[in-house]
Order: sequence, then C-alpha cells, then structure tokens
Amino acid sequence: MTEYRSQDSSLNKLFGAVGGLVTSTERQGILCDWFDDPSQGKYGGVVLIDEAERGDPRVWERLMEFFDTGTFMGRDGRRRQARRHVVIMTSNRGDKILFPDSIQHWSDAQLAAYVDGLEEKTLKRLFQMKLTGRDDFQIPTPVLNRIDRYTVAAPLRSSQVAEIVRRLSQRHMDAIESDLEVAIRLDPRIATRLGDHYFSIMDGARPVERGVAKFFNAVKERLQAGAIRSVRGQIMDLTLHADNEAEGQARALFEGRCAFAIDLPKTQVADPLLDPAFAHGPWTAASRPGRLSYLVHRFSETERMLGFHWGIAATI
Repeated sequence: MTEYRSQDSSLNKLFGAVGGLVTSTERQGILCDWFDDPSQGKYGGVVLIDEAERGDPRVWERLMEFFDTGTFMGRDGRRRQARRHVVIMTSNRGDKILFPDSIQHWSDAQLAAYVDGLEEKTLKRLFQMKLTGRDDFQIPTPVLNRIDRYTVAAPLRSSQVAEIVRRLSQRHMDAIESDLEVAIRLDPRIATRLGDHYFSIMDGARPVERGVAKFFNAVKERLQAGAIRSVRGQIMDLTLHADNEAEGQARALFEGRCAFAIDLPKTQVADPLLDPAFAHGPWTAASRPGRLSYLVHRFSETERMLGFHWGIAATI
C-alpha cells in the first residue's frame, strides 16, 4: 500500500479518475480493471493488499463498502460484484514483538509450538495499540472488526532453505540453458554452501535469493566472456573444490576440463579454529601469563527484521 499513501492520487489509481482528468477515459483504475477482465479477476481471485497499514485513510473508507457488501463502485459509475474472491492483507507490524532476536536459537519444534500458540486476539491487539511514540498507524478499527481471521506466518528455518536454493538455482540454470545453450549440473554441496552463507532467520529468504542470483550471474558472465561458441550444446558441471570447511571454489568443468572457477562465499563453521581466517574476523586471540590462550568474540547485533510477513484475511 506504499504507492497508495498520496491523498491526491490513491483513489484514482484504485477506482479510476473522475471524468475530465487525464487517463479517466483510458482505464478505470487498477482494481476496477482487474475485476472487469475475464482473464484476471472477473470470476474470482485473490486481492493482495501488502503493507496494509501504509494505505491512505480515504482508501480504507472506500474499501469499507467492499468488505461490507462484497461490491464497490468505480469512478465510471459501474458497480463490481465479488463472487469467489479472497482479500488478504499483510503487514510487518509488531514483527519485533512477536519474534525477538532469540528465535535464532530456537529449535524447529519450539518455533512451531510458539507460532501455534499465538491467539488471534493477540495479533489483532497489535493493530489496535501504538507500538512507538511516533506510531502513525492507519487501518481504522471498523476495518479491523470486519476481518474474518488473523494469522501469522512463521519465519523460515534452515531446514527449508535447501529446497529454496534448489528451486532458485534451477530457475537460473534453465535461463542460462535457454540463453546460452549450455546445460548445467550443479554439485549439491555448492547449493548447501550458498544456503549456509546467505540464510539468516532474522532476514528471511531475500538475502538467499540475492546470493543465488549473484552466483549464477557470475557464472553467466564467465561463460559470455569466454569462447561460448565452443561449448554451446555441451553440459557444464559446477563442482565444489575446497581445501577446508570454510572456503572453496565452484569449478566449471567441460568433459573433465576446468574452464573457469568462481570463489564461493565463506561458510560459517561451528568451530572457529577450523576457519583459516578466524584471526582476521570477529574472533581475536588473548592470553594471560601461566594460562591457556582463550578466544573472545566481538558480537554484533542484527536489528533488521525482514521477511516476517504476518497478515489478516477476509473472505468475501
């Protein structure tokens, strides 16, 4: 709803401009056009309102009619009827309250039990209270009272990341095969390295998606920079070459011959002593006379809470 915060244009974008304004004869507004199109939402569908609390109050006044009666009128004077439609509103509101930093240390079973124990009245209360002194929350109470169900989406866990990386990698490999006519076989250990490095339960899947894209963009650039014509129609094996647990390379092999190599991001290791670069990272060595050396870790706090979308749904 970020693009519908303007008091001057929000209603025009959704429901169409009044007669006489530019574009008033070209389209009837995003929502109206979607409901009018048989290939889109005329006979049913899902209306997704992302970051719902950011919408302009006047937009909510118009949507109240939709939630009450299942119909709304565009600026063209025509009334649209919802038949088999679901409205889903998402919000990050209260994510730091619901999911504190300590969740990164919870087991999958503990997280599942916690999410299952969250009650709808608890979620609704977050929409009815000020969370900070500068809270400019927008969704009116009458709208909240018309919500059929409040629910929360649990954060991703490391056990789910492998499948996400696999699907993202397959999408990039299909694109490379289509564009450059080079098929790729990916070493599963490379996918594991990418997931281990880029995933954080505090940040969700977005860093993983960017990290996988960065890796395959590098692969594509190396292919385009080399003699691509000589390898068209061949199969390229991307294999892991690693001297230790933390570092490694992805080597591109054509019929056993290495064409190029790409450095993989460092993976996190359970024991910092296994990391050959631990002395250059956040770990520092210290010693006392007559005692064994010990390690001191300089911790840094992660405040960002991306990737936690918990929402509310109204069925019409």
